[in-house]
Amino acid sequence: TAWDLLKMMPTVGGISPGMVHELNQPLNAIKVGNDLIKLLISRGGPVQESQVEAVAKEMGKQIDRASLMIERFSRAADMPGIEKQAVRINDPIRSTLDILEHQLQLDRIEVKLELAANLPWVMAQHNRLTQVIYNIVINAKEAIEAKQAANGFKESHWILLRSFYESGRVYVHVADTGIGLTEQMLDRVFEPFFTTKTKGHGKGLGLTICKQIIRDCKGRIEIAGLPDGGAAVTLNFPVILDK
Repeated sequence: TAWDLLKMMPTVGGISPGMVHELNQPLNAIKVGNDLIKLLISRGGPVQESQVEAVAKEMGKQIDRASLMIERFSRAADMPGIEKQAVRINDPIRSTLDILEHQLQLDRIEVKLELAANLPWVMAQHNRLTQVIYNIVINAKEAIEAKQAANGFKESHWILLRSFYESGRVYVHVADTGIGLTEQMLDRVFEPFFTTKTKGHGKGLGLTICKQIIRDCKGRIEIAGLPDGGAAVTLNFPVILDK
């Protein structure tokens, strides 16, 4: 498969493209926090200690996350696949929002949450599912930013995250009011190195990696355009009957 070919590609300096992409996520979150602190200071007025403390705390969490990733990568050669355990799907959704919710508020993007309570467990890995949902939400955020750049800030924008159970599977549905995807893009979104972003703003590996993580958990992923613009990503996973 295309993913197998990607895994066999030569690395640069011992670092694979997939590893670079995954590590960029906490590093980008740290940069956002750093930029926010600089912005607060540059305004010249009093800086609330609670604001700086909240940003510093989040940056610390992201540094810990990057350290765990590096540790995992160092053991990757000895691991036939990701180590899975029982996960409540709402937990990685909330972990993603812990990272991104403040930034989405600054970007004038409303977060709509419709998370079903007491969902069955799925067999997965919390950090990997957080990575998947993070990628999807970041894509939605950037699609909205592209629409804002094209149309100005006249419209209100939102990202919906919904979880529910149906027919023996747990679902996660993420929809946005962004610029949307053409039919040609929808046909290619899972291809390695295919990206809709401008040069230097994406490697085209995010959804490829997401698809492999989901497949390792016996899950499925689908992407569709919405009639009024925007896009929707739906994930589903088989439930654990006995935990």
